[in-house]
Amino acid sequence: MDTHSQISLQEERSWFRKGAPPDIPKTMHEVIKPGEIITTKKPTPTKWRVLEVLSEFEHQSGKEDGEQGSPSYAALKLLCEDAKDSNIEALMRIYLQIPYTSTEFMESTTRATQATKFKPLELEAHQALSKDKRTSVCTPTLLGYDELQQGQSGLVPGGFLTYVVYEFIQGFPLADYSGHATAFWKLPSAQRDLVRKAFKETILGMIGNVRRVGYWPSYASQSNLVWQPNTQNLFFVGFRSCRKVKETPWDETWLPLFEPIKAPPHSMRSGPGRYGDPSKWEY
Repeated sequence: MDTHSQISLQEERSWFRKGAPPDIPKTMHEVIKPGEIITTKKPTPTKWRVLEVLSEFEHQSGKEDGEQGSPSYAALKLLCEDAKDSNIEALMRIYLQIPYTSTEFMESTTRATQATKFKPLELEAHQALSKDKRTSVCTPTLLGYDELQQGQSGLVPGGFLTYVVYEFIQGFPLADYSGHATAFWKLPSAQRDLVRKAFKETILGMIGNVRRVGYWPSYASQSNLVWQPNTQNLFFVGFRSCRKVKETPWDETWLPLFEPIKAPPHSMRSGPGRYGDPSKWEY
């Protein structure tokens, strides 16, 4: 069975902080502090200065799940800036293969047998979206990445160690920490109208283009939208947890999914029409 958890960086267990077993390289279990420099080599060598450690996510699986294609890993999210240009801020995610459950303290030779190749869908998605002219203007640009292997004293010797760096979209997230568009509905009516206008003019084309490229957030919602008041641009973000999809027709009957519109309680069916009659929506 897989174990999924969002780890507080204050908690004792952190694959990037404490390390286990004791022969983990110092660089992998020290606290990653603001000010440290991390270099990515692709597509060109770039140095990134850590501004803030944001969160850590753990997906630790058992041997059976791992052998079926669901590897164990931890992912650390950092806010960074280009070491040569502080105007360029980025988000970095580090994917680190970790041992299967109950094997953390086994010999390194045993842990090495778990080593596997793994390309995060987040990296695949940003590579594809950044190359496509129609999606690169409304999604974060991929700024750097590296696909490395852990050393012989790593958590999983020979296991994957992947860095993904993409543009930090500054603006007004349409969702707050509740996961709903609460903050959006607290905006003045005129500002909501501007957001909704941009939403209606761009979201359907945006969604269609993103899905045409073939990647889609697993639980797409208003939390994937960021509004920039100064430029009146809307961006689609959040591809850590995503899936491959086929192109699907979308129309305005899907708009309430992202909550710039309040629709009557919808049925459990999926697809167009699930949110009822558009004439009864609240704007």
